[in-house]
Amino acid sequence: MLLRTLRAEADPARPVPVTPIGIGPDVDFPALQQIAAATGGKAYLARDPADIRGVFLDAVLERRCRPTC
Repeated sequence: MLLRTLRAEADPARPVPVTPIGIGPDVDFPALQQIAAATGGKAYLARDPADIRGVFLDAVLERRCRPTC
């Protein structure tokens, strides 16, 4: 239902890319990728919480070109 709603509400003229970040070893990463793809975003995975700084930095830097990068 979430994916259907995201796709239905998407407005190419005013994109709102979603950038989900999963933290830990038990994340359903394919689900996060589907959410990101539905909005032109990108999903990230930090298996170890210590990796979150690098993941967050990459997500923020790539935000400038979303959804076309």
